[in-house]
Amino acid sequence: YLLNSSWWLIVGIATFATPGKIENKIKTMLALTGAGVVVGVIIKNIKTDEANQLAEKNLAKEKLYQEKNGKTT
Repeated sequence: YLLNSSWWLIVGIATFATPGKIENKIKTMLALTGAGVVVGVIIKNIKTDEANQLAEKNLAKEKLYQEKNGKTT
């Protein structure tokens, strides 16, 4: 929860600190929000890949265990 709140705090501070017209502030806010979405998707995909690799590894271990003990499914 801390990471999400910190990110939005940074977006808010950067938006207010952007000099110039409101259009510049909106562009900054949209750019940072878009960057956050991209990073979020990448992190989600990495976690999904890690979970899939762990599941495959566990299935391989289970298969070896069953073959070793003479049990087949």
